[in-house]
Amino acid sequence: MNCRSIVLATMVAICLLVPSGCKEVSQAFVHLDNGHDRPVTIFVDGIYAGRVESGHSRRLTLPLGHHEFFVKDDQRVVYSAAHRLDSGDRPYRTPVFILNPDGNNRYCELQLAMRPIETGHEDGLVTLTSHQEPPLDDQCIPTQVIKTLPEKTLPEKTLPEKILPEKILPHDITTETLSAAEVRAQYKAILRRFNLRSPTTFFQVEHAEHQFSPIPIAAFPTEETEPSPSALARIPHPLHRYLSEAFAVDHPTRQDLEMLRKAESAAIACVPVR
Repeated sequence: MNCRSIVLATMVAICLLVPSGCKEVSQAFVHLDNGHDRPVTIFVDGIYAGRVESGHSRRLTLPLGHHEFFVKDDQRVVYSAAHRLDSGDRPYRTPVFILNPDGNNRYCELQLAMRPIETGHEDGLVTLTSHQEPPLDDQCIPTQVIKTLPEKTLPEKTLPEKILPEKILPHDITTETLSAAEVRAQYKAILRRFNLRSPTTFFQVEHAEHQFSPIPIAAFPTEETEPSPSALARIPHPLHRYLSEAFAVDHPTRQDLEMLRKAESAAIACVPVR
């Protein structure tokens, strides 16, 4: 067999293998994330699809295409809308969508630059912690971090009286010597690890590899050069508002940088790990 025949045979073999190895997806995942204060029942195209407890999520596997979503609690209709599930420009990757029918939750996709604290969750049902402005003790954001965020981002009704008068104290700010350019570079680098989602009831996950189910410790790299996992996190409303404002800052100060670092730690703390 001459070289031309070998090349031709190789090309034919590749053509035969590619379709089976890169088959276009025909389904999508839709996570119904219930931020409502009651259990809800979901119907898709008029067919019962399940019941989701308050503060929990349920993943549905649906064929690509147009679907009618109908969600109700025991008293009223919570959500009724049609959506098209499409793989877009990534036809070989199963698209993931989030349906938060009540619109109460706030989300961000983030690169886990540090490992969250293990939470011990064993199943895929993660208790919601950022639903309807809960008391600080029930939120995943640490109280000591909340206390250092700018006061204008915090709704007073959720703050214990003992910390209402407190301001950002000098000892909360690092004394590292950075130039304005270095501060801005580090600030923008942190923001690039976030994809903050606008408040909405339905959206497609763009980058996050993990949604809601606890991330196994094995998913985290052992070497600094290895990429860290990404996750979709439910975050408290005050933290979402603070991050929204952080993206609008063009000339951050050292204090802005320190606050953003603490906000990133708080967002990462919202990601469950087992």
